[in-house]
Amino acid sequence: MTALQFTRDAHVILFGHIALLVALFAAPPVCLAGQLYPISLHAALLRAPMGSIQRMGILTEPDFEAVCILQPYQDRLNLISNLASRVNAHLAEAEYSSDEGYFAFVFVSEQGIKIQRIKRSQELDFFGNRKLPAATSDAVPHNFTQEDCVPGPSAAIIKIRFDERTYFLFGQAT
Repeated sequence: MTALQFTRDAHVILFGHIALLVALFAAPPVCLAGQLYPISLHAALLRAPMGSIQRMGILTEPDFEAVCILQPYQDRLNLISNLASRVNAHLAEAEYSSDEGYFAFVFVSEQGIKIQRIKRSQELDFFGNRKLPAATSDAVPHNFTQEDCVPGPSAAIIKIRFDERTYFLFGQAT
């Protein structure tokens, strides 16, 4: 083996090791991306633990400025604000219609407004902004308030169990 062949082989091995190191450093973010943002919001809500505050930014992509909830049969937000006007205009343009079988999240970001419908079931239902039963209200942390629309970073849910059904509360965690 000549010195030139040895040098060339050493460079090939060196570049191979560099490529391997680059791949190893790049792999964790790629592998984790699937774990950080579940395939669907429905799946993320089902997997959320019972009784603790879960930020929406952990369950979905965190780049939204506001999150709103639409209950079954609710086709528009019943709030008076610039945000509600913007969302309601989008809902009307999209001809959004709701029924008994679904509730929906509305995600507002710089890129636009996205509606995510979720099918109601025994395993997952929206409790609504009605008064909580005494047995359940004691389990809700004091830094959580139920609301229809909240700023993205403070948007959160809490899962509860009531009358043999799993519900979640939507609101703001401070």
